[in-house]
Amino acid sequence: MALSGVPTTGMFSVNLILPGAAAAEINIFDACGRIVESTSVFCQTEAESIQMNVTESPAGMYIVSVSVEGITETARLIKIN
Repeated sequence: MALSGVPTTGMFSVNLILPGAAAAEINIFDACGRIVESTSVFCQTEAESIQMNVTESPAGMYIVSVSVEGITETARLIKIN
């Protein structure tokens, strides 16, 4: 997993490389561990780019968590004004 478009003012992409078609759950957590954005998608190809939006969230650091077939990866996201 890699993030593009970060730091962001709102929109960014979660880029996934998968072994094949699979369901992915993406959660964005604030510094207190609360989910501020969440989505579930079914990726049909091995390379997918999912657009996410944190425009309504305040500036700060967030954790992006992606779970696919029992494997979870995380990355830091910086939101600026």
